[in-house]
Amino acid sequence: NRKNKNLSSVIKYILTVGMFYKTKLDKKSQIVVTEENEKIYYGVFDFGGGTTDFSYGIYREKENSRKYDYEIQELESGGDKYLGGENLLSLIAFDVFLQNREKMFEKGYEISLPINQKSKIGFETFVSESNQAEYNMKKIMESMRDYWEGKLEETEKEKLKKTIYLSNKSGQYQNEELDIDYNRLDEILKKNIYNGVISFLEKFKVVFDGKKLKEIYIFLAGNSSKSKFVEEIFENELTEEFKQKYNIILKNAYSIEEETEGKVIG
Repeated sequence: NRKNKNLSSVIKYILTVGMFYKTKLDKKSQIVVTEENEKIYYGVFDFGGGTTDFSYGIYREKENSRKYDYEIQELESGGDKYLGGENLLSLIAFDVFLQNREKMFEKGYEISLPINQKSKIGFETFVSESNQAEYNMKKIMESMRDYWEGKLEETEKEKLKKTIYLSNKSGQYQNEELDIDYNRLDEILKKNIYNGVISFLEKFKVVFDGKKLKEIYIFLAGNSSKSKFVEEIFENELTEEFKQKYNIILKNAYSIEEETEGKVIG
């Protein structure tokens, strides 16, 4: 499954970049020698398309075994079943609809409610489970995907508008120009990702508090960790005091892929 796949990425990094071994200068011979680390403590923030999974544990080599045999001891796990890239994209699409609510209502457009969006008074006038509402949600999500993935050109963003092909309640299809407040969308993303990061770090403290460890690696895994807000929020929350208390080293899964690319295990 995806969780095991991302743990495998962490293990690949440990093996190929040399986290499991450290070097020191032998004073007598003046030769650099390799020492073996006993164990590596880690936390994985696995931010995928549907959910976010947390994993905390220990990586160690098996005793008296051939090179690169290892074992993982998971100390704790958790996550957020609603914090996923596609779920956030649906929240963005829904808010774009809300930003153009008056126009959408007048022209008879509806939209489906995201699974992690609470219904409010007044939503019943434009929220529906109809085929047209589902279609409009998908079309707006498609249109906003470049923004979510950080691929939207600044020239496009500066227009503050997007033309999207929508379907009204009568089944009539038409291109509609929608106004978009990207700052407002940024805040939606940051708020939801922030809540996920805080949940991860709170559980992290429960798992590792009181343990005197040399260092703990936090890995940001999953496709949605590409979002600029993920690393930004982690950096903001991992204060110097927090980092020093737990000796934290933060690694992004995509920097892992770059560092391990072309390296051979074995």
